[in-house]
Amino acid sequence: FKPDRGLLELVESAAHWPQRYRLVLRGHAPNETFGALLAQRGSVLADRVRVEPTVAPDAVVRAANSADIGIFLPGLTSPQNRYALPNKLFEYLAAGLMVIVPAGTDMADVVATHHAGLALDDVSPAALARRLSALSQEDVDGFKQRAHAASLTLQARRDYAPLLDAFGAASGAKA
Repeated sequence: FKPDRGLLELVESAAHWPQRYRLVLRGHAPNETFGALLAQRGSVLADRVRVEPTVAPDAVVRAANSADIGIFLPGLTSPQNRYALPNKLFEYLAAGLMVIVPAGTDMADVVATHHAGLALDDVSPAALARRLSALSQEDVDGFKQRAHAASLTLQARRDYAPLLDAFGAASGAKA
């Protein structure tokens, strides 16, 4: 959990979500002050927000699969967040989750290409709550199906095998 990932705003938004939604945050905060603040804000909404410990890297997709929606709304003050394709996006897609990301980002381009979720222009807590309220279960299910289909086409091991093999050869290891 890091301050520039929009987590405090996500917790704030959860207070206004429809009753059918719950927020699960899974991880840890290297910054203890931020971790304590996040836990405190989450504890105020204990019936809506749950903080769970980090899982092993090979269990991330399996753990995420129990959800319906993966939300990643990092702050965009850094070009890295705007033009990045973080693991989190691909974990959510691999888990078959509908994905919600900020508009105007490379993440939004992937989500739009595969019709796997929403790209929000306004990522404020109130706007996110409004968007979630407007979704039907059929909407979510459709996005989830397309996310799963997208994950089958976005496999680095297959698509980037020659590059991974070259990296392995350069380092003396096998990819």
